[in-house]
Amino acid sequence: MLKIDYNAAQELQVSLFTSSGSAITGAAHGDVTCYYKKEGASSWTTKILDSGNWREDGSGLYYVTFDSTDTDTYGTFVYRVVHANGYFTGHATITDWASEATQLQNIYDLLATKVNKEALLERERALDNQLTRLIKMADELDNAYTELITDIAYLKNRIASL
Repeated sequence: MLKIDYNAAQELQVSLFTSSGSAITGAAHGDVTCYYKKEGASSWTTKILDSGNWREDGSGLYYVTFDSTDTDTYGTFVYRVVHANGYFTGHATITDWASEATQLQNIYDLLATKVNKEALLERERALDNQLTRLIKMADELDNAYTELITDIAYLKNRIASL
């Protein structure tokens, strides 16, 4: 569900199509009527549209801007736009989602820092130990390889002398 911020201007998308599915293009603000209903309202409110709060994006897509007085009630927000050849209905939830998201991110960051700091240090120690073991094994393999090369050279010389 679409969430919009409480008490703030919001631009919401409107898709206008005919009943046969054709895009309604070129609809000016005077060609449509916009209504909205806030949480708890018993009737629709007519939104006065003008060139400042109605714009076309093309292919039947439009945007209507609802101002802060339109979005000053928490909860469900339903809107509809009516044109002579079609209509659109939409809905959203008015919430403080932006501030809630910031607060949740701050809490997450705090918890992640406290939890992960010790886990990261432990993981770092484990990786350091593993790296030390791998370096030691690589040195041992290198020494074994050098011994093999020496042994092969010795055996080649012995075979050649037979």
